[in-house]
Amino acid sequence: MSFSLDELLSPNFKKRFKGFDPQEVNEFLHQIYENWQKDLQERDQLKQELEQTRDQLMRFENKEQLLRETLIAAQKFASEMKLQAQKEAEMVLKEAELKGEQILEKARQKHAAFVDEIRSLQLKRREMENEILLLINSLRELIELNREQDEKESKLEWLHG
Repeated sequence: MSFSLDELLSPNFKKRFKGFDPQEVNEFLHQIYENWQKDLQERDQLKQELEQTRDQLMRFENKEQLLRETLIAAQKFASEMKLQAQKEAEMVLKEAELKGEQILEKARQKHAAFVDEIRSLQLKRREMENEILLLINSLRELIELNREQDEKESKLEWLHG
């Protein structure tokens, strides 16, 4: 059996001879009423606080979820950035290797051209040396021929003279 607060304040008891003092019973019931009313107010306040705490917990859980999602997104973004940076680094490295190979190839070609030029110049120098030696030999022969002729002429002049 449950009672409302108003039923507690004004109960209807049957009166009997030698029963409880009605005023004392009324005061006792009034104290029960006040305590009950305080308990109800406290219960309502606790309900409100519980509801506020639940709302706050819900907000914290939502923030936590948002933070988790943000952290996951940041980790994913960082991983993607790292992967992209690695790809770019590999591409830059490949380009540098390709340019290096091109530079080396040009250097090899220039070296080969210089070697060919040196050989060509050496060949021309030998040809010129041979031509000079031939010219020197020709001049030596001419000089010897001229000396021989001078001697013959001198002998002829001595004989004619």
